Amino acid sequence: MKNQLVTMITNVSKIVKKVDTNLIVMEKGFEEGQWKKYQGHCYYFSQKKENWFEAERLCRDFGGYLVKIYNSTENEWLHSNKKSGYYWIGLTDLIEGEWRWSVDQSLATFKTWHSSYGSNGHTSNCVSFVSGGSTWFDITCKSSYNYICERNFC
Repeated sequence: MKNQLVTMITNVSKIVKKVDTNLIVMEKGFEEGQWKKYQGHCYYFSQKKENWFEAERLCRDFGGYLVKIYNSTENEWLHSNKKSGYYWIGLTDLIEGEWRWSVDQSLATFKTWHSSYGSNGHTSNCVSFVSGGSTWFDITCKSSYNYICERNFC
């Protein structure tokens, strides 16, 4: 029983340390303007480039997810707050043609494709903002882009 208690204390200590680290990162991000509040949610605009899967993992580490965009108002707000460059969002079609949000696997009802994008085939399954614009394009998930995380609480 003593060994189990020691193991539990060690595990809890690791969890508390991870939460403390995440809070420090969030605080630093707010100070540097990387985290922004909008309609009760917090958004993190990364300045580091990652592939889509790593970006999703990092967002989950923050207690969030790659951003889910509900409508054109939110899309325009995100566009106006990001710096130039490409930014991953949480939309994928790992089942070809079924555009779903990674956070809850719901089908996307709002989409704003750039030009002829949105149907680039089996190798273009992840979605990013175009550089300098508010429209989206699909591309290989292996590309390295900035990313936008969202949290339901701040």
